[in-house]
Amino acid sequence: MTDIALVGIGCRFGGAADVPSFWSLVRHGRDAFRDVPADRWDADAFAAASARDPDRSTAPRGAFLDDVRTFPALALGIPPRRVEVMDPQQRFAIETAIEAIEDAGIGTTDLPRRTGVYVGITAHEFRLLHGARVMAMLMASGAFGEAPEDPAALARAVERVVPPRPFSAPGVLGNMPAAAVAQELDLTGPAYTLDAACASAMVAVADAVDALRAGRIDAALAGGAYLQLNPEHFIAFSRIGAMSASGVCRPFDARADGFVQGDGVGMVLLKRLDDAIRDGDRVYAVIHGVATNNDGRGDGPMAPVGSGQEDVIREAWRDARRDPATVSAIETHGTATGVGDVVEIGAIRTLFAGARSITIGSAKANIGHTMSTAGLAGLIKAALSIHHQELTPLAGFDTPRDDLALRDDDPFVFPTAPVPWLDPDRLTGVSSFGFGGTNGHAVMGAAPAVEHPGDRADHPELILLSAPTEEALAMTAGRIATAVRADARATVAGVARAVARRRRQAVRAAIVAATVPALLDALDALAGGESLPDGTHTGTAADGTPRIAFLYPGQGAQRVGMLTDIARRFPVVADSLRALASTLDEELDAPLLDLLWPDDQLSPDDAATRLTATQNCQPA
Repeated sequence: MTDIALVGIGCRFGGAADVPSFWSLVRHGRDAFRDVPADRWDADAFAAASARDPDRSTAPRGAFLDDVRTFPALALGIPPRRVEVMDPQQRFAIETAIEAIEDAGIGTTDLPRRTGVYVGITAHEFRLLHGARVMAMLMASGAFGEAPEDPAALARAVERVVPPRPFSAPGVLGNMPAAAVAQELDLTGPAYTLDAACASAMVAVADAVDALRAGRIDAALAGGAYLQLNPEHFIAFSRIGAMSASGVCRPFDARADGFVQGDGVGMVLLKRLDDAIRDGDRVYAVIHGVATNNDGRGDGPMAPVGSGQEDVIREAWRDARRDPATVSAIETHGTATGVGDVVEIGAIRTLFAGARSITIGSAKANIGHTMSTAGLAGLIKAALSIHHQELTPLAGFDTPRDDLALRDDDPFVFPTAPVPWLDPDRLTGVSSFGFGGTNGHAVMGAAPAVEHPGDRADHPELILLSAPTEEALAMTAGRIATAVRADARATVAGVARAVARRRRQAVRAAIVAATVPALLDALDALAGGESLPDGTHTGTAADGTPRIAFLYPGQGAQRVGMLTDIARRFPVVADSLRALASTLDEELDAPLLDLLWPDDQLSPDDAATRLTATQNCQPA
């Protein structure tokens, strides 16, 4: 089967506003759990001492995004009045899709139009909030019980809710997170949302992989979205005893008492591996195989079934054409519930019996249970671990729970600190299991090593940054600096290539740097509002600023060594010049390229761009 490359990531999780901060969170084994923010709901009003209390929650904390209200509507050309009635899950889907594309070093207008958009969505809490005015009218009418004596009090209670508008229907519909991405980016591939509960995003990735393999699309954006906007799920999962009363999610640990809910929205950009290599893409990881299934009949809609998990894992590794015994790590579903952890470890023990060592991980220990995005959170965590060649700690882990019944011959490792991962294949399984019995599993591994011709430390590069405001530009520079510091293999040319085709927004910066330390100095100065070093310039583009083009007219002063720099760094230029020159060689006394480049003008160890030259030929 065709391997699939993961080439771009965009994400928002509690405690992690972007990819570098998410990697830092998981790498250092931190968690993002905190009290319910005041702008979500009044936690005290819904706090319960017992799971038997109706309409109350025993869960004290969650993992929350800092800001779910603001959105760069004007920068994206979306009317603000539409944004007011748009589900934030929809808005974040658009933002993270754009981030995934730009993270891949691709311009949003350069993405193949035959790109599919697949988004896992399981909750629509904004719809309940937006419908509060209508609900208040129903309550005032006595539809749910005795009509209140003062119906006007209900009206006053919802007076800050935006009234229904023409955009209200698409603003809250479940299909729109995927459809809005396709419409904003002018993509013509399939665009739909799907609901497989906690497995939603993993099923979305599986659908994307299948479509890419079948040749129905040329690229895919796959992801999930879940935001906690009201206490509905806090209450429901408290009533069944699944949520942590301690406010900490500790998968597989003896102190585990359930999961903690978390905000999460993310997208990954996927391409066929051969296409990614052809296009010179940076590949985080390769998806070798995927599978989805259902448990069938079980003990109830929320009870996991070990045989179902075993079947989906077995099928994914068969699809990957890999031996399960070669696995290095498993990114588990890892809910920190008694039945969930025990069943999952049992399935892993059965399927990977021949493995020498399996590092166990769960992103829920860092960012909580992001529901429909959970599978994508695990996929992103695994991809970053593969890319950075480092196994990350299982946050908060101390002692395994007794009912896991671990044996001396079990291959399981529960890391408490980062560990270098030198295995060249770095094969990883990623699991995601949903209420209702739908399961998903993906097999991922390291990308083949690809050397980019321009990645040379001794050449200065032009790095172009832009943002809608000066503050946003500073944030962009800071995020890029963080990402460069986190990647020991980062190069100046790689950064320049990654940002070269991003959108050009009004506030801009241009950095000329030849080394990573020089680049970081410039980025830090931009981020901190400090004096800019030489070679760094900022400005604001006026409306209607023309684009720059370079014209090569074919006449003018000729010189020895002309075009040497560009031919050395880009083999396609050298090859094209060689082909063009060959048509003139019979007409000239000496080959044209010998006149342009005597022997001493080319690096003798640069085989990729070395051109034929006659010994000791002097230019005319």
